[in-house]
Amino acid sequence: MSKSILRLMEEANKYVGVKQYSAIHQYLVAKYNEIQPYPVGYKMTCDDDWCDMFVTVMADTTNLSHLIGRECGVQRHVDIFQNKGIWLGRQYPKVGDIIVFDWEASGWADHIGFVYEVDGFRITTIEGNSNGQVAKNKFAWNDWRIMGYARPKYEQDDVVERQGQLEEVFLEYQGAKLTVPVLLKLKELASKYRINVEFLIIMLHFESMWGTSQVARLNNNWAGLTYTVPNRLNPKIPKLKGSKRPIREGGYYFKYDCVEDFLEDWLYLLDNLYQVKGPKSFEESVKGLFREGGAPYDYAAIGYHQYLIRMLARRQAIADANPDKINTVEVLKSTKKSIQTIAKEVIRGLWSVGEERFRKLKQAGYNAQEVQRRVNELLS
Repeated sequence: MSKSILRLMEEANKYVGVKQYSAIHQYLVAKYNEIQPYPVGYKMTCDDDWCDMFVTVMADTTNLSHLIGRECGVQRHVDIFQNKGIWLGRQYPKVGDIIVFDWEASGWADHIGFVYEVDGFRITTIEGNSNGQVAKNKFAWNDWRIMGYARPKYEQDDVVERQGQLEEVFLEYQGAKLTVPVLLKLKELASKYRINVEFLIIMLHFESMWGTSQVARLNNNWAGLTYTVPNRLNPKIPKLKGSKRPIREGGYYFKYDCVEDFLEDWLYLLDNLYQVKGPKSFEESVKGLFREGGAPYDYAAIGYHQYLIRMLARRQAIADANPDKINTVEVLKSTKKSIQTIAKEVIRGLWSVGEERFRKLKQAGYNAQEVQRRVNELLS
């Protein structure tokens, strides 16, 4: 991470806990109004919504506003991001990105903040005007309420190492991207349920273009699972009634808090309802979705033979678009650092504190007790 990003994150972090109408909030409003002409000619007051004012002032005070523009209206700020060529949409974020929310998935930007931490599927944000104050919040990186991210063109000055970044994209095809965090979760579940991971990857592109279809974006439901009560899905996974299915089909889709929850539910369903478990080839796995392969129901209305033809064609097309990558899926692993390096990061405060630190270390595959022993040794 560049020093510019670190400086911006440290500046924003200073204001966490500041409440609307407090002296510091009044100071921030005054700082916004110091620079003229005002965006769209409007002078901010302490009664106004102020999430975007906070983002603008943080950029002003760290000499970065030329990278993102100045605004107090979120939708107008998205227009600025697009004009500057820094709007990413729903792409896997990095620390220092600007996050934009659309609370009702209506296509209108409602709220804005900064991406402060990235930890696999989860992100931590810093937002002004979050329940009336500057606050840190946690979300799945692709939560349905997130419209997208902007990535300012920060100067690549001296780079500072920071925990939490993963390679963004592993596979790309037809504008859709399969990120490494999603792939690693898929591999973990494929191993748990003994299902061919390549089959799952291609199937998810076939079903939802790796989460870019409208159903997937609205519901974090990458396979179009239909809302039913009761159902054969994992009872431990929370889910709600989501958006409506097409009129000709009727009903609703399931809606998930995050893709991680969907993947847990989907593989649970495949394991319990279809014949895809075990050391099966790609073709055998596809067959296990249909009566021809022993399933009690056909997975898709087009039938086994047509589904197989289309899945094989999609697999070949993805392989052609990603030379040598599709064959490395089975050996892809998260890069792990040494205990010594992690202990030093803990001392620098990069892994949080207390139970939260233990949770993060465990989630990343480290022995928290072993790391703590090394920390104690370094501090003694």
